[in-house]
Amino acid sequence: MGLQKVEATKVTWYLKYITEKDPEKWVRLADPTSLKRMVQLVEPASTDMVCDTGCGKGNASIAIAEHVRKVIAIDVQAGQAEAIRGSGCANIEFIPGDALEVLKQQPDEQFNVLICRAALHHFSNKSEFMSEAYRVLETNGRLYLMDPVMSPELLLFWNVISRIAETDYQDYCSPEEMMQLILSAGFCVHYRGEFGFPRNMRQWIDSKICAVNSGGEEIDNDLVSHLRKTIWHSVMNLPPALQNELHLNRNSKEGWFAYNCFEILAVKE
Repeated sequence: MGLQKVEATKVTWYLKYITEKDPEKWVRLADPTSLKRMVQLVEPASTDMVCDTGCGKGNASIAIAEHVRKVIAIDVQAGQAEAIRGSGCANIEFIPGDALEVLKQQPDEQFNVLICRAALHHFSNKSEFMSEAYRVLETNGRLYLMDPVMSPELLLFWNVISRIAETDYQDYCSPEEMMQLILSAGFCVHYRGEFGFPRNMRQWIDSKICAVNSGGEEIDNDLVSHLRKTIWHSVMNLPPALQNELHLNRNSKEGWFAYNCFEILAVKE
């Protein structure tokens, strides 16, 4: 079912970024190198229609817009439209709403390229999303997918924190689950790469606390301090195997770690 076409690549450049002191060198979703690689993998044409599902601030949409005819960017947060409008890309149309529901409204074989970059973990029904992605892509259409992958053991811990903090978070996939989702939908995998997405543990913890407090209510400072210490202690005392999976740098005051991410290009043949 296409497994013979997988070119597995283990990219290890992220390891040096975890120990670097210059935050400008750390890989982020807006990282130009990562976005350039996405464009190179997709090989866009000037006539292409692109759909960017769960587009966020539009990093992927903006990166590919100059190479294609039109980009439909979808995100459940309507406020993301501001960042896209600010890009000055006239050929990006932003549609607010649930990405899966918007896809269901699109005609068959509507797009040449579909992007799902750091968004798959927000879908509650990943199988249905993949089926819809296959339906709306034309023959030889390309699916670009990038998302963290975790072992089932690490997910047991990670989901407890993330589901509290992110109301639209569902779960990450294991590497095997992600491949099965893609192949079961009918896609052929032409490329599979793996890389690390570094995070600052202290900033990550604070982002979770801010997300919990997104309603604006006052939170007691002692409670905030307790939450920080509890999460920090929990991560730093994970079993060694899970610490290794997170590439956790225990010697860093900031507690740098890195998600393992799969980057996949699949084709509807």
